[in-house]
Amino acid sequence: MLLGSGRLRKWRSLIAAACMCKDKPTELLLLCLVRARFDELIGPMACGETHESECFLTGMLSGVDALLDRPLADVLDEVSVSDSVKGALLGRQSPLRPVHQLAVACEQGDWDQVSRLAARMEIPEKRVSEAYRRASHWADQILSLDIA
Repeated sequence: MLLGSGRLRKWRSLIAAACMCKDKPTELLLLCLVRARFDELIGPMACGETHESECFLTGMLSGVDALLDRPLADVLDEVSVSDSVKGALLGRQSPLRPVHQLAVACEQGDWDQVSRLAARMEIPEKRVSEAYRRASHWADQILSLDIA
């Protein structure tokens, strides 16, 4: 109750991801954490406050295929997530897709794509880089908690 349903879902997904990563490289969990936090920070600027938890979940699930060694579409068919989250992850039309594409462009250092996506969402590039820096710092802190 004190955490709220959105925060509780966030921590539940963090713990589940940490448990799935037992036999996987730590970098894979780090990648998902950075994407999740970045998507959560940028999402409200791009598609409104109501999608904040969906943005976080999109980032967390973006590496679930590698964590489970299964196709992403198959995994998403088995979990209860919105069509917006599924669409963003599977490359379909979704209000969350540009946010997630921006996260991937940042991690890949594709600055032309970052510029295009940020401009399309009317987000200053300075805010994008700050969000990515904050997401990376947050992910490092989460990993240092050793929640698994």
